[in-house]
Amino acid sequence: MKKINLQEVKDFIRGASKEDINEISDQLNSIIKERREKTKSQFSVGDIVRIIHTRCNPDREFIIVKINRRNIKVTGKDNLYENYTVSPNFLKKV
Repeated sequence: MKKINLQEVKDFIRGASKEDINEISDQLNSIIKERREKTKSQFSVGDIVRIIHTRCNPDREFIIVKINRRNIKVTGKDNLYENYTVSPNFLKKV
């Protein structure tokens, strides 16, 4: 299988038909959903996690309180009034 670089992919998408773009979009959405589900399955309610994001202190610990279809709700370990709804991709188990 020939390896193509990102610029070649971008050029292909620019010249693609509407049907091709819709199919590419469907494939990307499917891959994103699979990866989110795989990541989300690693967590369970009560787990202690850290949020890996530029706006959040990476040393702060949170407890998972609810796992939704797309996101996970966490609350501060030492401040129960600090709540966030986060994509599983931004969480890391402690």
